[in-house]
Amino acid sequence: MPIYTLSYVLDPTALPLLLIPFLSFRGIELEALLDKSQKELLQLLTCRIRRRFARGIPRAYNTLLKKLRKAKKATAAFDKPATVKTHLRNMPIIPEMIGSVVGVYNGQFFVNVEIKVGSILLSSLNRFVRACLDVQPC
Repeated sequence: MPIYTLSYVLDPTALPLLLIPFLSFRGIELEALLDKSQKELLQLLTCRIRRRFARGIPRAYNTLLKKLRKAKKATAAFDKPATVKTHLRNMPIIPEMIGSVVGVYNGQFFVNVEIKVGSILLSSLNRFVRACLDVQPC
């Protein structure tokens, strides 16, 4: 059974035969993921993330989440939120971050990363950003 599924459902209010992508994580819909408590949510995530949250969440993680929430609230419908820059490459990806745009610092510049449902499978933000870039020979 795949962990990340992409199925298409027919929207009755849309034009006939217009298919809308419907995303889920481990068989649970996105809306249901966002409604879950932190304890229920951690049971769905990997052991590494459960351990990190069991040992306590650093203050910097909470600050980043507050900035992401603020950027989402300030966004109009169907627009991407403003980029929130961070140096926290080891921040675990949680469902609350879905739909946000994060600028992750790789040592030289900030790389914009859009968090999607499939991103939860990748445990943290450092999976999106390469710190060591290849050097071109002269």
